[in-house]
Amino acid sequence: RKPENKLYIFSTGDSAKAAIEGLKTWQDARGNSIQLGGVILAYPQLQLENAKATEPKFIEPVSQLKLPVYIFQTAKKLNLEVAEELIATFEQGGSIVYSELVTDTADGYLQGKANSEEEMLQLSVFPAQLTQALDKLTEVPAQPAELITAKESAQPPLQEHPTKQLAPDLRLEDLDGKTHDLKDYRGKVVLLNFWATWCPPCIKE
Repeated sequence: RKPENKLYIFSTGDSAKAAIEGLKTWQDARGNSIQLGGVILAYPQLQLENAKATEPKFIEPVSQLKLPVYIFQTAKKLNLEVAEELIATFEQGGSIVYSELVTDTADGYLQGKANSEEEMLQLSVFPAQLTQALDKLTEVPAQPAELITAKESAQPPLQEHPTKQLAPDLRLEDLDGKTHDLKDYRGKVVLLNFWATWCPPCIKE
């Protein structure tokens, strides 16, 4: 990707094992390489073959990678305990991890196994989601892999905005006709979701 010309790896399902092992081999052979920008995984299967679902364990490179990671998890039949433990294992090794849940999908929908209208819809918008994931990974500041520690990567869930600037005035009506003033929520966390009628995923949401 320009202008940095960094390399980003994308992999899905069972293929993620080979991708992660290959990236670790790259790091072992070349040391810290700023050429590697990160890895994007869709419903990765990184558990050891004999691991129990109640006690998830992953291939060794997961805890050693030290690269920014973006994970797309499918909502159908998602084992939340495994998904959370996977993120924690990446972070223990020094990786900064982002995770996104793709609604109405099952594993394989990106590999010609989309079996429903909802999965076809999610498949059609995945290029945009992939672009957003790449943009997120490019925001991660470059630093030597050996200096990244689990402590440094464990960012607090909420961070104060550096500009100290207050949000602009905003008053809107909800679906019941009640007026909400943004000033009334000062000091609280507010999520504003702007969407469009021409956006199929927005309408679905």
